[in-house]
Amino acid sequence: MVVAAPRMEDLTLGQRLRLARERSGMSQEDLARAVGTSTDSLIAYEKDRRPIPSDVLRRICETLKLSADWLFWGRSQATPP
Repeated sequence: MVVAAPRMEDLTLGQRLRLARERSGMSQEDLARAVGTSTDSLIAYEKDRRPIPSDVLRRICETLKLSADWLFWGRSQATPP
């Protein structure tokens, strides 16, 4: 039985963040350091337990080369890493 991969639109913001971070090859510690937040905060963002402050969101998108549209909604013209 083949199970289809979930659509990006069906994932949460935290799940898309984790997916993009993992595809970029960065650890949670690496990304947290790169965007100026704590590892605990990044873990909370990935688990959808804490909202991402706008300044951190901007740095995450720049670091991972993502559009905020993709991160929030799972769709954009840019392809995630």
